[in-house]
Amino acid sequence: MPEIGVTIQKRAQRTAAPTNLRVFEDGDHPTYTTGQDITVNWTPTSELRFGFNVTQNLDCSADATVLQVLTTGGTLKGELAFVGNSAPVTIPNTQLVALLGAETDFTLRAYYSLAGLRSLNFDEITVRKA
Repeated sequence: MPEIGVTIQKRAQRTAAPTNLRVFEDGDHPTYTTGQDITVNWTPTSELRFGFNVTQNLDCSADATVLQVLTTGGTLKGELAFVGNSAPVTIPNTQLVALLGAETDFTLRAYYSLAGLRSLNFDEITVRKA
């Protein structure tokens, strides 16, 4: 019987998640006020660095960033996709109100995406209304 060989090319690799998620540059206890647009920032992370102790800065290859807006109880209210992996991004207050309705406090969860594959890990932060 003839031997059959299989060549795998351009295998998709999931990206690592963005790290150091923060709102208004506050990564611990961010707050916002009524009518305020939300500025979200994070540190780009390379999947090539994931799990290794490397000292050099490796470029992130993610082609999109996905922010999920959840209630503080964990109910998904919506997703916002941004092209590229660089930050900061702004979530307009009108969009936030449309997603949250009567909710005032919320959790942001950040993923990276590459070729349609979302990172398995995420970073998240809870934002409270002042």
